[in-house]
Amino acid sequence: MFLFASMLEAIGLVLGSLLTAGLVCWLASGVAILLHHRNWAGLLMMLMVLAVFLSGLTRSGFVRLSAVYGLCGVLFLWISTRDEDARSDTPDQGRK
Repeated sequence: MFLFASMLEAIGLVLGSLLTAGLVCWLASGVAILLHHRNWAGLLMMLMVLAVFLSGLTRSGFVRLSAVYGLCGVLFLWISTRDEDARSDTPDQGRK
């Protein structure tokens, strides 16, 4: 029974941390959209994760795992919100 309880606790920790990091990424993206700067979502998320690490809240396994998932979310937000014009070969494509 102890093994089953430990497994459920670990699954809850992983899924809960993933859900928390996803919600915080969504919040950072929403704030960036409200500021009319979609590209800032990754930066806002990085600032939140940095604040968690610097505040010393990472003694909890839940917070530590959420912060690690948050760092993965920073990478996702950074890649997904890059400017399309910066990636194109010709900046004047379609403009007249």
